[in-house]
Amino acid sequence: MRRVLGPGLVLALLTASAPAVRADPSAPQINPAHLQREDAQRLRDLQRALDRDLPASAVAAKPLPPASVGADRHNARVAGIVTLSIAGGVGFVALSWAAYNAAIPAELNNGESGIGTAPTVLLVGAAVAGAVGLGLLISSRAPSASPSSSVQLAPLAAPHAAGLAITGRL
Repeated sequence: MRRVLGPGLVLALLTASAPAVRADPSAPQINPAHLQREDAQRLRDLQRALDRDLPASAVAAKPLPPASVGADRHNARVAGIVTLSIAGGVGFVALSWAAYNAAIPAELNNGESGIGTAPTVLLVGAAVAGAVGLGLLISSRAPSASPSSSVQLAPLAAPHAAGLAITGRL
């Protein structure tokens, strides 16, 4: 601690005696939002110029990008996990309610004995939600009908070499 005390005091004295650094108020201030708007306008003008150069049939016939198979699988997996979580919570509540109803004597439970209708409905709903969640999880792991791998060859040019690059995913 004593080793740090000396340099700390020296730094405190130096910063206390140094004049405060302030920006010159007469200097022009550059607003980055203004520059971004100018860039966006320039890009829009370039895009319009490119669209004017193309024939009308080429502009209208642009193919749509393929749907991402990986994102669909991820969404199905997340939906399956959420559905299974809901089913587990509802099942826990239903089983707790059923155990509570079974522990109460029939005289105190309006003459009803056993589980009751509300916990039974909740248990059936939890079973259905669990089956749907498992189905979503299983379908997210199954291979899709269309192959998700795409491999492309692209020309590659470097200062001292030229060739083909294999890009894509398997």
